[in-house]
Amino acid sequence: MFVYELHRSALPQCLSLHRFKAVLRLPIQVDFFPFVTLPPMFLTSTNLIHYLTSHSLLSLEEVVDGDVSVLAAGRRNRNYRVARGERSGLFVKQVKAMDSASLDIFNAEIAVYRKATQHPQWSSLLPRLYFADTQRYVLVLDLVHQSESITQYCWRIGRFSNLVNKLLAQALAQFHHTADLVEFEAHNSAPIRRKPVWILEVEDFPEDASKGAKSMLAYMKKHPIIFKGLKSVRRMWRCDQLIHGDMKWDNCLIYPDEAKQAQIKIIDWELFGYGDRRWDLAGLLHSALLFWIEYQNSQALLTTSPLIEELLRKEREAPAGVNSTMQTLVETYAQVCNLNFQTPDDLIELLQFVAARLVLTTYEGVWKESAMPTSMSLILQLARFIFEDPRRLVEQWFPNLVDAANGRTDHV
Repeated sequence: MFVYELHRSALPQCLSLHRFKAVLRLPIQVDFFPFVTLPPMFLTSTNLIHYLTSHSLLSLEEVVDGDVSVLAAGRRNRNYRVARGERSGLFVKQVKAMDSASLDIFNAEIAVYRKATQHPQWSSLLPRLYFADTQRYVLVLDLVHQSESITQYCWRIGRFSNLVNKLLAQALAQFHHTADLVEFEAHNSAPIRRKPVWILEVEDFPEDASKGAKSMLAYMKKHPIIFKGLKSVRRMWRCDQLIHGDMKWDNCLIYPDEAKQAQIKIIDWELFGYGDRRWDLAGLLHSALLFWIEYQNSQALLTTSPLIEELLRKEREAPAGVNSTMQTLVETYAQVCNLNFQTPDDLIELLQFVAARLVLTTYEGVWKESAMPTSMSLILQLARFIFEDPRRLVEQWFPNLVDAANGRTDHV
């Protein structure tokens, strides 16, 4: 009776009717269960194991032996981490809603994984794709063994890592270099994004915005240079390169390979499309700035009403930290891509992209809040400061590149 109830309830998720009949050994008619025609189901912690075993992604032996555990890890999507003892686990990702926008994003991400298999330098940066279910809109990926995000790693060690900075910049440069060789055919079934980021065109927030978001908007209206800076980045935006679209430390995993050497995987390709490569690089730079601000905040190093100018002054006097991190990221990326910053203005433009990314992160951090947290206030201050005087920060963060650009007489 237990087996009957288990498989009867799981039938829409994982068993064909013929397999169900075989399990029960009963002469059941095909139209006995009308629920077999229900729309695609949503995965839950309860039915996920049935789903994975039905697609041979988990064995019954693993389940019976008790080596399998499921942990919900969803934010925008229905995400689950499936641990399998000492074996590499599975990361299961399903859209939360079946609206057209969500399905377009899902199809685009599948296209990334399938296209990357044709380019080993690209696919080596992605987790392995085990299964793509286009009926239930599910991706099953490798749960990279012993991995953690760069954000988690830096918080755990309590500092920046020069090695990690180089690995991140190398990984992004490797993707961009490979992307130059990739073409998504016009007949590709997945629509590829070609629009600039929405924050570059923002003029107001919704009427039902949270109090935190309204505080942010009030600050932006008090300092219109932020709106002006966003529009400037919109004018500079080039839509000529395949980009990740949401590059940040949270979407980069660090893990040890078989030789115990640190490696990088890049995840969450939902916003992949044609855009400006500077947006991706700005994503890494902005993540470093977020860590710098939030770490100091956690260590009670910030006053109740801090000024970003004071933090920058203290950092300028420090022997290492965000200054060296910013320089290492840009220098390493430029070296791998064989990219020359011909004038300091090139770096100024890059920093304006960083400022725009900071504004977007601030909105994401306050849109549900009843007030603006201290860290978000500082992030928005820093965005304003960059828009107001980017040259000053270029000289502080990229002195070697500035010297090289100023000393160059030929343009490459």
